[in-house]
Amino acid sequence: MKSDEKNEVRTKLFELKTKSAKLEYATSTINRIGSFEYDVNQISDAIDLFADKKRKATDINVDGKFHGEIFLMRATDSDENNSDFHHLDDYGLSKYTNGAVEVVRVPGNHDNFIINDLGKIIDTLEVLAMKTSTG
Repeated sequence: MKSDEKNEVRTKLFELKTKSAKLEYATSTINRIGSFEYDVNQISDAIDLFADKKRKATDINVDGKFHGEIFLMRATDSDENNSDFHHLDDYGLSKYTNGAVEVVRVPGNHDNFIINDLGKIIDTLEVLAMKTSTG
């Protein structure tokens, strides 16, 4: 989905007043652009699960830093307006760990970087898996 289409969908979802209207619109949009047919209940369940995950994440209280390394695969063309930490190479993760933060940049954005550079991603993950399994 192109960014102008995404903006159109976001705008339309904000304009709709009821959850059922938003679900109907989201379901029809997903079915129009996707390769699977979903019904409103499946989309509703997915939204509820996603929202529940975010609620649970905000309830977590971490007293100390993570004791380990963090691996971040970052798209080069990310939307700078999406966050307050985009300008930080490691998205600010280094302040949450005593270990290293390894950042690998992959060409593209979050909509296409996996498809466009799958070979590099697979190679990177295989190296990371080998490093993890051998200590």
